[in-house]
Amino acid sequence: MSLLPKKPADKKPAQAPAWHPDFRNRERLPDTKTVRTAFFINVGAVTLTLMLLLLVVSREYTMRNYVGEAARLQADIDRDEPKSKTQVELYKKYQEEEKKLFELRDFTGTKFVLSDFLLRLGDTLPPKFAITLVDYHAANGITPGNIALRGIVRAALNDAAGYLDAYISQLRADPDFGPLFESVDSPTSPSRDPNGWVTFDLSLKLKGGGAPKPAKEAEGAK
Repeated sequence: MSLLPKKPADKKPAQAPAWHPDFRNRERLPDTKTVRTAFFINVGAVTLTLMLLLLVVSREYTMRNYVGEAARLQADIDRDEPKSKTQVELYKKYQEEEKKLFELRDFTGTKFVLSDFLLRLGDTLPPKFAITLVDYHAANGITPGNIALRGIVRAALNDAAGYLDAYISQLRADPDFGPLFESVDSPTSPSRDPNGWVTFDLSLKLKGGGAPKPAKEAEGAK
């Protein structure tokens, strides 16, 4: 324990009061900065205003374009509507006719294409034969389709009948014509025309068709 007396701590000298009071209102004092704060505020406000203005103008321009495009599209629709209605009506008629053809095809059970028949007929025609007439009567739901052929045989009249019988047998046994036709016959015998040619006639009856049976007959058949 120290017996020496303690030195009293140094006391700060008392501040002397200001010689006059501070009456300044710092909020009302002018801004003495190099770039004033109001400048940044004004620039920001102007920038924001311009951005909003550009946004409004852009939306208005886009809306005008949409309105104009809608008007053009509506004009195109109004212009093409009569043609469209006509096409729709024609398509409906086509569907009705197509349905009839499909029903007829299913009813007759025959899928006959005349162009394919003519090409096949030319490929299978014997050397002594020539076709001068092809008359095709399509099936009508009551009678099946029928094809009448007329042609000439380059042979003597006595030999023409034998050649014609061989040709008929060939048509009946043909892999394409056999399943297609119900019968292949010659309604008349070969004859000589005024020009001296030996002519013949053939009748080819397509399979299927025939008049539908009445309801009573159909029940009796069961």
